[in-house]
Amino acid sequence: MIRTIPLRLPGIRVVAVLLAGRGVYRLVFYAAGLGLLTLWGPDEFARYATATGAVAWLSALLAGGAEKAALALIPRPEGTQLPRWFAVLAVGPTAVLSLGWLGVLVAGGPESVTRYAAASALTAGIGGCAVLVALYRLRGAHYRDALTYLLFAGVQAAVVGVVAVTRIDAHAVLALLVGAVVLVDFGLLAGLWRQLPAGWPARPVALTAARATVMLGSAEVLSTVSISVLYALFELVGDTRGTSLFYTLLLVSSIVSVGWAYLLRLVQPSLVSWLLRAGPTAGWRRAAQILDATLLLGLPTAVVLLVMAARAGGGLGLAVVAQAVEIFLFIAAMAAAVVLENIDAAGRRWSAASALLHVCLVTGLGWWLVPAAGAAGAVIALVFGELIRAGFMRSMIAKAVLRHRRPSAGEPSPTPEQPLEENDGATSQDHPGAGRGHQPGPGTTSGPAASRSA
Repeated sequence: MIRTIPLRLPGIRVVAVLLAGRGVYRLVFYAAGLGLLTLWGPDEFARYATATGAVAWLSALLAGGAEKAALALIPRPEGTQLPRWFAVLAVGPTAVLSLGWLGVLVAGGPESVTRYAAASALTAGIGGCAVLVALYRLRGAHYRDALTYLLFAGVQAAVVGVVAVTRIDAHAVLALLVGAVVLVDFGLLAGLWRQLPAGWPARPVALTAARATVMLGSAEVLSTVSISVLYALFELVGDTRGTSLFYTLLLVSSIVSVGWAYLLRLVQPSLVSWLLRAGPTAGWRRAAQILDATLLLGLPTAVVLLVMAARAGGGLGLAVVAQAVEIFLFIAAMAAAVVLENIDAAGRRWSAASALLHVCLVTGLGWWLVPAAGAAGAVIALVFGELIRAGFMRSMIAKAVLRHRRPSAGEPSPTPEQPLEENDGATSQDHPGAGRGHQPGPGTTSGPAASRSA
């Protein structure tokens, strides 16, 4: 039976087991991709990779949007009826897309359509799995997370073995993976359902959850777009050497960024609990401290990198240094964004808007820097993208603090239990505060271009 436990940071042993489970899964995932490439050759592997890569945003929307929304809202007093809502959201897209894929398959649709339909069901299933294991973690069953991803690692390895023996094609592999993911998702749901509070949330609470999912999911999806744009620019200029170096740098940095994103997921319920006690002003102050340090250290360094790229062009040394700076800025900006996203709806809008600004600036700078400095230029564009995210969020905090007023005489002070999620479009002065890439699944092959979040 799954127990409800107090919202506190998981112990070191629990965190180590969870990180080990995700780490083993990711290692098997990358190894399996190389195995499929070797067995199939580039042509068949490209059919597999393009299908899963094209629909990777579905996983980002669920794993980044619904999971983070569940962790932000369920621990609050008004979120007690939300677990079943998020559980249905986790499996609903998978069920619909799987049935759609089967319908196209039975109707004898074009091979490309059935392949993309299978990839859509697969990526939605992986995203839904992230939501379900998050619901388990909220109820104290942390190890279900590690066991699930170890199971996925085994499935991926087994599928590669099947390909080695039978030489089945990309669509057949996707079909096997969809079947496995559907079984895992609905198995997790069956084990969880009876332990969730009965009933459904009121309409305003459900709408708040839906808006939170969209905002947080948008931020996650946009985080992957910047890198995709840079790859497109490399393709446009025909810089294959720069593309390879850029891919390698992101592959290395994704180890840090994915681990950090997952750790933030683990501490998110405890962060919400602290915000309920301390209030939004304390959250704004904490995020501002992180962002001030980020801008103070990041801006001069970014200018130096830009000048070096403009004068000397790209190079391996400059690319490595720029990547180290970008990792630091990514970690800091993500930490501040998580604090803001868990304060209120405005914080989630700020996070999504900052991700959009990130895309715009990286696209503009990349248009100039990729031809001029190759991989180093692409990474420097990402550095400035993180800085504009940080600067925008810091400016929004400053505006919120200026608008915030203390309760007037005779007006009751807010209590620690007062909900912080009401009034998603709030404009009152009493409450003015109202990544990157996806979690790759067993069939996702988009690589480090979209692997900057857990």
